[in-house]
Amino acid sequence: MHKKRVFLLWIVIFLTSCTSSERKLLTSRIEYDVWIGEENTLQWNDLQRQQFLDEIIKTLDLGIALDENDMPVTSTNLIQYLIQNNIDTAIKKDNLTEFLKKRIVFLRFREKWEYDPKTFYFYKQVLAVSPGIVIPAPFDSLRATSDRWMTLWWIPVKERNAEFDKKFEMLPTYAFVRNDVEDVMNTYDKMSPWFCNLPRNARDSLFERLLKAFEKKQLPFYNMMFQPFSKAEYEHYFLLKETLKTSEGVQNFLHPSFFARIKFIENWEISFNPFVFRKTILAYAPSQMIFELPYDIVKGYKPLFWVVQDTSVLKKASENEYWF
Repeated sequence: MHKKRVFLLWIVIFLTSCTSSERKLLTSRIEYDVWIGEENTLQWNDLQRQQFLDEIIKTLDLGIALDENDMPVTSTNLIQYLIQNNIDTAIKKDNLTEFLKKRIVFLRFREKWEYDPKTFYFYKQVLAVSPGIVIPAPFDSLRATSDRWMTLWWIPVKERNAEFDKKFEMLPTYAFVRNDVEDVMNTYDKMSPWFCNLPRNARDSLFERLLKAFEKKQLPFYNMMFQPFSKAEYEHYFLLKETLKTSEGVQNFLHPSFFARIKFIENWEISFNPFVFRKTILAYAPSQMIFELPYDIVKGYKPLFWVVQDTSVLKKASENEYWF
C-alpha cells in the first residue's frame, strides 16, 4: 500500500512538472514613463486624470512617499525642493495640490518583468510609482536643449491583496527596451542603466524566441488589426525576410538589434491605502525601429504582431476598429 502511494505521488509530481511552466526573468528592474497629460495614450479624460491625481497626492500625507534615496518626503520638504530648484518660488502649502494637479503629466514605473517561454505570456510586477513634471528647457540659440523630466517622489508598492479603489481597463501603453535610441536620448539628459532598458542578452533572446515561435506558428499571433495572420500574410513575411537578408542598402529590421519598444494593452488595479498597483497584460506587440535611409534617421516603430493573452482584446477590437 505504501509503495502504491509513493508511486502515485511520483506520477503527480512528474505530470505537474511536465505541465507547469516556469517564468523567465527579463529584468529585476526597469523604469519607464507613461504620459498622463494632454493627448495621453491611456485615453483618460480630464476627470479620470484629476481623480487619480487626487489620490496620488494624498500619499504625501500617509508617510509612504520617498525620495530617490528612500528618505521620507512630506508636503513641507517637497515645497522646499520645488522652491530651491526654482520650479515655483511662490508655492505654499495651501496651493500645493492645485500646482501638482496642473503640473503632473507623467508616471514613472519601476517594475520587474518576466515572461513564460512556452506561452510567451508577459508579466509585470510594479515595485514603485513616481509622479513627475516636465520643466521646459530654456531657450538657447547656440545649442539644442531638452525639457527636463523630473520625478517628485516615489511610492513603494505593497505586495498584498487589497480592495482596489480604481480599475482601468484596456489601457494602451508602450515602453522602450533600449535607451540608446534617439527618442530616449533626446528626451532625457541623465539615465540609469535600468531606465528604458532591458539587458542586451534578455532583450535579444526574447525577440529571437518570439520570431521563431511566429515562424513556426506555435502560437496564434495577430496582425495590427487583431486578425489572425492569413496564409498570404505569412508568405509575404517570409518573402520579406529573404529580401531583407540579401538586399544591400536595405535595413533588415527583423534583426534583434532593431528591437526597441514594446506596445502593451493592460488593465490597472489600484489601491491607494495601502498602496497596491497591479498590472495585468492583455496583449503586447514587439516593435522595431524603422530608419529613413541613407540618413539613419528614425522614422518610427513598426509593431510586428500582437501576442494576445486575453481574448477580451479581440472582442473589443471587433467592436471598435483599431480602437487605440
